[in-house]
Amino acid sequence: MLKKMILFMMSFMIAYFVLQLISGFLLTMFFTPDFMGENGTHLQTQVAFGSVHLIPVLVISLTSLVVALTILQLSKRKLKNH
Repeated sequence: MLKKMILFMMSFMIAYFVLQLISGFLLTMFFTPDFMGENGTHLQTQVAFGSVHLIPVLVISLTSLVVALTILQLSKRKLKNH
């Protein structure tokens, strides 16, 4: 039972980390900065930090959960066959 829990936690954490890494890479790759302000005449003097959207975090968490559960199921089948 403890091995299953550790396997689930480790696979969830690894999947979550990898998906966050891929998400950050893709967001950085497709980001196009807006050097001109809304009116197009000067650069912005203030920058907004910390905007968090719930949907991407939720999607990555649920995807990590599915990956972890799949790994757990595959390990159960492998152990039953041996």
